[in-house]
Amino acid sequence: MANVAHELKSYADDYDLILKAIIIRLPISYCKWSHVNDIDSTDYTLILDSVLKGVENHLAEDSEYIFAETKTKISNYLNTFEVAPNSSIDEFKLVFFIAMTLAESLKNKGLLRESKIVLTSMIWILDYRLSTKNAVRETLTRQVIKMIERNGLIRETGEIGLYLTYKCLYNQAVGQAEMLSVQSAPH
Repeated sequence: MANVAHELKSYADDYDLILKAIIIRLPISYCKWSHVNDIDSTDYTLILDSVLKGVENHLAEDSEYIFAETKTKISNYLNTFEVAPNSSIDEFKLVFFIAMTLAESLKNKGLLRESKIVLTSMIWILDYRLSTKNAVRETLTRQVIKMIERNGLIRETGEIGLYLTYKCLYNQAVGQAEMLSVQSAPH
């Protein structure tokens, strides 16, 4: 394992951008989470409002911790796998580590439903990135959201297994697209 301190030059700007993307997607994520897990939507507006306020209040209290802890997790990942970026950190890492850190922090404060919705928001964003390369796996999405509901995400995928799954699916789709464009180019 490399023991290099990574500067992560654009981390603060990237962090703010990704955190906003996660928060903006909470309403649709709540809907998706409820649907996949067959949760009664009778009090949808009341519960969603509670989720949004819970996340907002938590961020107001613990934003510095979440920012610093996410940065530490990303640096640890970069050191462990010796994959320091030449420029900014890739979007998959940012989405994954910010959402996982926020969800863990919410769960530790007793905000379990809010934690689950943040994780579902993460899945929604990662799926969107896969969709740009025709690589979405609906079955994977449903099963991951069910893992989230049963509090099994880390237990069943490990600390970074879900990140690696999404990143590999994306990279494979990019590689296939490049290979097809080379094969179809006039010779």
